[in-house]
Amino acid sequence: MATPLLWPAPARAPRATAAWRPLAIALLGVGCARPSCSSTGCVPAIDVAIDSPLVAAGVYHLTLHADGNTVECHTRLPEPSPQSGCNAALATLIYAPVADGWALEGVSLRTASVSQLTVVVRRDRTQLASQHFSPDYEAWYPNGPVCDDAPCRYAALTMSMEPSTVARNRQ
Repeated sequence: MATPLLWPAPARAPRATAAWRPLAIALLGVGCARPSCSSTGCVPAIDVAIDSPLVAAGVYHLTLHADGNTVECHTRLPEPSPQSGCNAALATLIYAPVADGWALEGVSLRTASVSQLTVVVRRDRTQLASQHFSPDYEAWYPNGPVCDDAPCRYAALTMSMEPSTVARNRQ
């Protein structure tokens, strides 16, 4: 007795049809494979947004005290100079364009291991605000929990500028 075929063969199979058989059999098993994972990376971060962006002309200094370490950032508004920035590679000032230059909207720290953070904002050596934070991190998986070994951690914080400070800051 002849062995039954998986599907009946045509009387004369063209070469192209015969070439597709291994592919068709391979595709039958695709549903059982592990999901395809992307290689999207993530940068753990703490973003500190200033609730009233700083727009007044002057020299601004942001001091960040993070678990005993200090990061100093400085800039000039309305046009930041090339020397504007922070003394640590893990910190970046966040700007937004405004009608007559730039506004300082906050600072980003590329770390998610800080448990205590204090941010002090000064303009022309006058303290505008100081606020203490205990970041509450969100965990997320940019490639999905099946694909990532560990979550990416992120905290979004908002620094409040006092009402009297906001009025002076917009001069």
